[in-house]
Amino acid sequence: MAEVTGDDAAGDGRRAVGDHPGAAPDDAANMTAAAGETTAADATEGTGDASPAAPDAPDEVVPRGAITTTMVHRGGRGHREWWRSGVVYELTAHDLGGADLDAVVAGARYASRLGAHALLIHPGTSPADAPEAAATLLRRTDRLGLRLLVSVPDGQDRLAVLRHWLEVGAEGVDVGVVPAPDPRAAGRVEDLGAVQALIAAETEDGILAAATSAEDPDALLARLQEVWPHHLRDDRLVRTPWSAPALRRTITEAYAQRDPLGAPMVWALHDPVHADGQAVPEPAPLPEHRIRALTLLALALPGAVHLRQGEQVGLTDGAASAGPGAADRADKVRGRVAEQAGRPGSTYEMFRLALRLRSELGLSTGPLGWVSGLHQAAAETTVAFVNRQVLVLLNTGEHTVHLPPTAEVLHASTALLPAPSGGVAVPPSACVWAQLDQRER
Repeated sequence: MAEVTGDDAAGDGRRAVGDHPGAAPDDAANMTAAAGETTAADATEGTGDASPAAPDAPDEVVPRGAITTTMVHRGGRGHREWWRSGVVYELTAHDLGGADLDAVVAGARYASRLGAHALLIHPGTSPADAPEAAATLLRRTDRLGLRLLVSVPDGQDRLAVLRHWLEVGAEGVDVGVVPAPDPRAAGRVEDLGAVQALIAAETEDGILAAATSAEDPDALLARLQEVWPHHLRDDRLVRTPWSAPALRRTITEAYAQRDPLGAPMVWALHDPVHADGQAVPEPAPLPEHRIRALTLLALALPGAVHLRQGEQVGLTDGAASAGPGAADRADKVRGRVAEQAGRPGSTYEMFRLALRLRSELGLSTGPLGWVSGLHQAAAETTVAFVNRQVLVLLNTGEHTVHLPPTAEVLHASTALLPAPSGGVAVPPSACVWAQLDQRER
């Protein structure tokens, strides 16, 4: 099926990359809360929840008191390395010849149009075995303003293959799932150390990326401290029950764990990873409207984002990112894009607008604070936070929540309807981004 938009377009261009992720925590930034003054900037650990509000009910108005914001994460000022806030788009790829190369190049164009900063591929060959294909790919990604990250399976020649990719222009390595630190498996840690040394020797600002499960928070922290990857994505959001207090707790703990180490949070909505061949218990799958709402919530959070091919068009079949069939999956994505591009409310257009606003409004580098005391937003059924000048609200309850008439809706995961008293009504299992008038601050 023909692609919807034109040939390669110039991307956002390259941005300089700085020091190792563990060098220093982000600079503190003053928080400007769109919903109120920060009254607990030095809040203790926890969810930052307000006192229990009245039970949620249809069209019930929660008594309005003081609106307060509890600081959870401070944004950075000045120069920031791209990987602290960038978007990585992961492609299925197993070869660089024929149809698969065409699929990878097409995937790079889609990644650029979405606003990604880096493309992650899983080549089954060394660039030495397919020099023309590798040169074509690197030329296209460079033209699109994308950094190329590579991931290759463990094996006897793994470091040699990675070295070849870095020598020809790749700007980072993804090592996949990092197992729990184990003295009996020291070779794995030594191998990661060798990969880090290789990246440092062959690139000026290359990154090491990895994945892990948040099922064991202590083990996750140990990975951060021992391996020191620039990007360590995990599955905490998909593991969290559909509950406002649980989601607040998960997000608060993520920043509390990483901020002291100067490590960025890398948000992902993939299926839970499996480490060391052991099956990780998977949560019940979410219906599509909740996936969309959770996606919009995640894209408003400070930090980096890791997307898998197809997520931007609603393909959540969990296809192995390193498996064969890149061309087949690319065809599916291309067909979905053709169906959804330009159609208001489609998953593709939701992603495009969210990633554009995320960049324009600086949400990826902003501060985050939980909001309590909002008009008709009970803490037990509503996740509400401010990031720069944007209020983000997720309704996990069974009834609508009304935004005040002065709220300017920027984006929503589903269609919103006018509220009887003015403003808009946020339906159950929906997420909305809004700006509030000065009178609502």
